[in-house]
Amino acid sequence: MLSGTRVRIALAALATVPLAVGCAVLETGGTSSASCVFAVDYGDRQYLDAGEVDTVLGAKVGTARDSVCADQGGGEEDQVPVDELAVYTAYAVEGVDTEDAIAVRESPGGEVRVLVNAAEDEGMKAAVERVFGETGSGDGGDGSDSGDGGDGGDSGAAKCALVVEYGEGEYSYRGDVEFEVGAGAGEARAVPCGDTPGEADTTAEPAAYEAYEVKGLDPADAVAVRLSPDEEPLLVVRVTDDLPPEIEKLLPAEER
Repeated sequence: MLSGTRVRIALAALATVPLAVGCAVLETGGTSSASCVFAVDYGDRQYLDAGEVDTVLGAKVGTARDSVCADQGGGEEDQVPVDELAVYTAYAVEGVDTEDAIAVRESPGGEVRVLVNAAEDEGMKAAVERVFGETGSGDGGDGSDSGDGGDGGDSGAAKCALVVEYGEGEYSYRGDVEFEVGAGAGEARAVPCGDTPGEADTTAEPAAYEAYEVKGLDPADAVAVRLSPDEEPLLVVRVTDDLPPEIEKLLPAEER
């Protein structure tokens, strides 16, 4: 895998650097590969690692691919073929246009990383502040931006919306709505978020939810889930580009 050659750079170090690099360095290691920051290509844009920012993971929006580092060194024979570049599942970031930022992870249990698309001459810090506001937090990869020495917590980590696997699809929580629970409909399993506190152990069995039909809705579109009978069920909606009208009517305006 290419992940062993990627280098993450602390956000502070990129404050004034134009974003003209990528992340998929040479298999053989180019002389300037250490200057590459994690980056992906999504659509016709390049997105670079935003470091630790306070975000909420939204719906799946397709796939992204490793972006080749422009200063990787070496010759053409050393470059990674496009079809060998890592492919990531891409997610929207709630409240942010996908033209400005996305989140990616390589597998359901993998690390979630938030990336921003910057203007041609825009520095990394400026791009992150434009999209997310003053974050006061860098990547932290070199330990130089560790805050006030507290417990580390999850204050700067990307937060994930509840996503479960049910049947043949993935369903995501889309906010509090009123609905009527129907008959039991089997089991759903949580899709773990790699950097959510308590889910760092990738060997742990994904949490199992009791699934229920929602009266008036097709289980292929939405179900209700809860971990135990004493919890309030939550409505989760199948991740898709086009929501059925009956589900759109239920959702808050900002979730449609």
